Amino acid sequence: KDKCLKLRKEVHLFPFGYDEELYASIRVDENLKPPVEFNNIPHPRAVYLGGLHKHVDQDLILKCAEKFPNVSFILIGPRQESFDAMESFSNIYMLGKKLKEEVPSYLKFCDIALIPYVRSHYTDCVYPTKMNEYLAMNLPIISTDIPEVVRYQSETGAPIQTAASHQSFVQCLGDLVKKIDKKEIRGIEHAHKQSWSYKISKMQELIQHVLDDKLNSNMAPWQQRFKKMFIKKKLQFYYGITGLLMGYLILFHTPLMWFVAQPLFFQSQNLIPSDVAVVLGGGVGETGEVAQGYQERVAMGVQLYHDQLASHLIFASGYRYEFYEAYVMKQLAMSQGVPENKILIESDGSNTYETLKRVSKLIQDNLMKTVIIVSSPYHLRRAQLVAHKIFPKNLSVSFKPLDKSYFFGSLNSKPKWIQMKAIAHEYIAILYYRLKSYI
Repeated sequence: KDKCLKLRKEVHLFPFGYDEELYASIRVDENLKPPVEFNNIPHPRAVYLGGLHKHVDQDLILKCAEKFPNVSFILIGPRQESFDAMESFSNIYMLGKKLKEEVPSYLKFCDIALIPYVRSHYTDCVYPTKMNEYLAMNLPIISTDIPEVVRYQSETGAPIQTAASHQSFVQCLGDLVKKIDKKEIRGIEHAHKQSWSYKISKMQELIQHVLDDKLNSNMAPWQQRFKKMFIKKKLQFYYGITGLLMGYLILFHTPLMWFVAQPLFFQSQNLIPSDVAVVLGGGVGETGEVAQGYQERVAMGVQLYHDQLASHLIFASGYRYEFYEAYVMKQLAMSQGVPENKILIESDGSNTYETLKRVSKLIQDNLMKTVIIVSSPYHLRRAQLVAHKIFPKNLSVSFKPLDKSYFFGSLNSKPKWIQMKAIAHEYIAILYYRLKSYI
């Protein structure tokens, strides 16, 4: 915002919002019972909501759990890093990923909310949406001193304590544990201004104010013409919003995208025992989430090996984040009982074409005659086209899509934006490959 203010004065900040109607309905429901998982979790309950990734300060959570053995520390969210150290503490409960609609019911029966992020360049730019959801359920919040939380607390006076060190965080938690009284917290009044409904109404007010100013600033001879133009533009604006809303509903609340993706979908084939299964990687996104399910692909490769349908495994991926993905896949397969001498690696390919080209040479160098290629149901179509183009004609090639993918949905599921991008990417990639004569 500060950078934008250097260019012009009309700058308004609207961070992420939340579904106020959903949270309010759960908060006021006096007949709602706690989740079954809470039956054996005593009060006081300190909750963290979000992915268990590398930006969560595990050492801080462990210190708090050790310092306050009478406090139950509840972590709600998918594991994206190893959190094995938590399992040795009897007062730490990792409940895993929950549906968006279920989250308010868990927060309702907690006493304190935590944002235990490590300070880094990444978290210095993060606005934690969970802060809105904590406030909506009237929970007191303790956070490490990440800039967006500090800014929000100083501007609004919301019931948030920020800590610059582990010692300070532990002390803040100890103070809250001694006196927990949600009636005094008053987080709900702050949460209202963070809801999407409130933010959108404020955006509309700002837009209307600008339009009104332009209308009033015109000289009298132009007034009638301007009013006609204003009415026309206003109608165009509403038509545009209506069109966008309808487009959103069609894209995200119907199975249209899955129908569009059907030509890409690859059905399972009957497999015969083969010399090798080539498992193509999926990449890991900046969010820390598994992108397109490399773990699912490894699991399929391991299953083929244990079912004696593949004598060897080749893990092929040129993607690298902190580590080369192909070697991560190898270690995962070894942990599932595949011997190291049965695994080959290809980690230099920059795309599907380059990767399979290198895999083809690797297969020939090892005198292999039969191969199974493993990938996601939608990526496998492109892999098949490339393999038929570049693999030797005397090589017997079968294809095995994942039996079940958490990343890709079905005709009964609502598509997500990241899935739409993946499907669009496949169509664009196939077109590009045809132009390059890769297929």
